Amino acid sequence: MYKAVYDTNIYISGTFWSKGNPRKILLLAEAKMIDLYISIPILQEIDGVLLADFKLSKKETDEAIKHILTYATVIKPAKRVEAIKAHPQDNVILECAIEAKADYIVSGDKHLLDLGEYEGIKILTPKGFLEEMER
Repeated sequence: MYKAVYDTNIYISGTFWSKGNPRKILLLAEAKMIDLYISIPILQEIDGVLLADFKLSKKETDEAIKHILTYATVIKPAKRVEAIKAHPQDNVILECAIEAKADYIVSGDKHLLDLGEYEGIKILTPKGFLEEMER
């Protein structure tokens, strides 16, 4: 089974837009067709985006986080990474993936995608991830 870490933008896009590849890969995780990992910093970022950018209530964001926890495993990264200087908050995605021994990071973020791979972990768009799973 594939082990993956999704960037915050995947959770947001997959939640608010019912069509498209981010939604498809969230459904794969919900169906337990992949092992999905997340960390507290990623959950905090999702919560913050939902509150600030989407103007959801705290109760609504708590429900969204609770739902994510039904299909994603929370891990605590032991290693700090400073690979992305231009957007340091993206390093939490790398840290989570390293700790999870993930095969993939799935993101729409240019800073992560530009890496292509990090410590043997492939970094793909949702479309690229779906194509990889079809192989």
